[in-house]
Amino acid sequence: MNSTYNQLSSFWLGKKVLVTGHTGFKGSWLAIMLHRLGANVSGISLEPESQENLFSSAAVESFAESYICDISNLEATRKIVKAIQPEYIFHLAAQSLVLESYRKPISNHLTNIMGTANMLEIIREFDIKSAVFITTDKVYKMEEWVYPYRETDALGGIDPYSASKAACEILVESYKGSFLNDLKIPIASARAGNVIGGGDWSKNRLIPDAIKQWNDGKELLIRRPQAIRPWQHVIEPLTGYLQLAQLISKNPQLSGPFNFGPNSHDAMSVEDVIKILQHNYVNGKVKFDVESSNFHESGLLTLDISKAKDLLNFKPKWNISSAIAYTAKWYKSYYEGQDAYELCLADIEQYFNE
Repeated sequence: MNSTYNQLSSFWLGKKVLVTGHTGFKGSWLAIMLHRLGANVSGISLEPESQENLFSSAAVESFAESYICDISNLEATRKIVKAIQPEYIFHLAAQSLVLESYRKPISNHLTNIMGTANMLEIIREFDIKSAVFITTDKVYKMEEWVYPYRETDALGGIDPYSASKAACEILVESYKGSFLNDLKIPIASARAGNVIGGGDWSKNRLIPDAIKQWNDGKELLIRRPQAIRPWQHVIEPLTGYLQLAQLISKNPQLSGPFNFGPNSHDAMSVEDVIKILQHNYVNGKVKFDVESSNFHESGLLTLDISKAKDLLNFKPKWNISSAIAYTAKWYKSYYEGQDAYELCLADIEQYFNE
């Protein structure tokens, strides 16, 4: 294992960690990584959204103390956190789909905004060493410019999802300045781009949709094929989150927002991602339909990760081609009968051995 893994392992060994949203794709991967690093993991979340999901496939409940609860319920969530008594918190629980936020905006806001407010309120009552709140790269006011967005750029949000996540950023800063600094509880927000990796079966996501359609022998319909995103393998930002929680627990003055993504030159269009996936998984049928979306989505969105590089020594390892190749290999192996948890561990081992 490389020096990054050794540093993480020596820090997280034996730590009591709460992951909200641990039944989701990123939350399940984070729970697996923390368990591999020797942490004592607990989770609060709703039931998995889809029948096929990584939480169940990888048997996350077998090693993480799991509580099913809606985080928009303050008292129920507070009671669980009191029972867990965590030292560190990663808040990932969220409604994470742009299209779903258009269909159910109030539900989206309850989960994302009130869920975040509840967790911030609860944190005030406990001896938390550090907390990282995960938002999204879509918190920025979309200027459609060619420059990567920096942490100091203006927040915005045209669609309900982006607006709710920008509101979460404002809430985090508000609680930080109003309460948490005085309580000496370091807190940071993490803004990550589009993540891929094995075990994602969420609806309205590019690679899960492609895998499902092609496995069923159907044609994949793609909206906005020329949209450019900062794609990255899920292990990359999760490593950054772990480094960030560790950093601010030792240096609280460095608390604040951090971007996590690939190197800026590694952003890629939706169309190119699908073509690479076809090469690595199966040459399934695709229809690119630029007229298929009635909802607003940004065309060009990349992140400046200089802050994470400078303060965390965060170094993206897998370019998008490698990330897609590892993702395709995961799904192939899974559908051939291999164990989901072991496949995740194999990717983690590969990542930290490079």
